Amino acid sequence: MIGTADLLGQMADRTYLEKLPFLYDEFRIAGVPGIGNEPDFYRNTLNFFAMTVARLQKELGGVNRYMRSHFRVRWGIDEGLYMSTIERSMAYLRQILAAHPKDCRKYLRRAGLIKNLERIRVTS
Repeated sequence: MIGTADLLGQMADRTYLEKLPFLYDEFRIAGVPGIGNEPDFYRNTLNFFAMTVARLQKELGGVNRYMRSHFRVRWGIDEGLYMSTIERSMAYLRQILAAHPKDCRKYLRRAGLIKNLERIRVTS
């Protein structure tokens, strides 16, 4: 359950996509092999999501299915809001990659995180 909560909590974050360039920089600086360039990292995020869905079902026992019951009983919403949010984010990422494969970051505008990243990269 803790592994499921960790994955759902991180990936359902409203600014998850905006945090990807920061994660990319961390991986690049750490010398993580095979991350490619930043657009590659965005594409690999879609692969990570697919692996996460499989992991939630197999390795983590599919306990994420209980979120729907939780939201239905607690809030009267018959939906697994975490997975719905993650799926919408991944759909948006697919859309950005299809239309703007080289400048995805330009379309990630929540919370001003990208402006902060650009400021940090300039001063570093």
